[in-house]
This record gives sequence, structure tokens and C-alpha cells, in this order.
Amino acid sequence: MARYLSDEWFHQLGARVGGPAAPADLVLQHLVTAGPEGDVDYHVRVASGAVTIWRGPASDPDVTFAEDYDTAAAIASGRLSAPAALLAGRIRVGGDMAALIAHQDHLAVNDPIPAAVRASTTY
Repeated sequence: MARYLSDEWFHQLGARVGGPAAPADLVLQHLVTAGPEGDVDYHVRVASGAVTIWRGPASDPDVTFAEDYDTAAAIASGRLSAPAALLAGRIRVGGDMAALIAHQDHLAVNDPIPAAVRASTTY
């Protein structure tokens, strides 16, 4: 079992690391702080209807999210919803909120983390 946001977890996820990416309709940058392996950057790209995760910081984020590891793990494991975390002030958000709102329906139905990876992840 891989620990959430570890190198092994990203490997199991098949996340792409660096390099060029297709032009995106939306790029969501995540910074997760104070994790077991330190701070972790990754970003989610929505391009032509596909949702992919890229390890590392985005060069062109539309929206940025910053949260601590406990919050990110609670959301990823399903113990906490992202809206509840936002309302509680556990996630800091910056960037183009109009772009985020415009893509909310697509993001709600397209989970980039396969069920098999989620089921074999430890938090």
C-alpha cells in the first residue's frame, strides 16, 4: 500500500512528472504542507475533457489551493468534503475563481484518482 502523496503513490497513480503538457482548459495547483515527506506540489489539468494529475508545480495555474496534509488526506479519503474544508478555512484558494466555477460540473464527475489506487492508499 502506498502512502498518500508519496513517490510510490504518484507512481501507482501514473501521474506525469514535469515536461510539456497539452494546453489546458483549467489548471488547478495544489500545495500540501506538513506531510510525512514534507511539502508536496502537484497540479490537475483539465484539457479536452480529460483530467490528469501532474507531479510538481504548474507553470500556468488558473487556481491555487493550499492546505495541510491532514486536510488533504481527509478529503482524498472521503472523510471530509472539499466544500466543508473551504468553509472551515482549512483550504486557502487563490487565482481565477470564475474559471473554477465555470468548470465545477466537470470536476465534480471526473475523479482523476482511480478507485483501485484510492482503495490501496494509506493516510
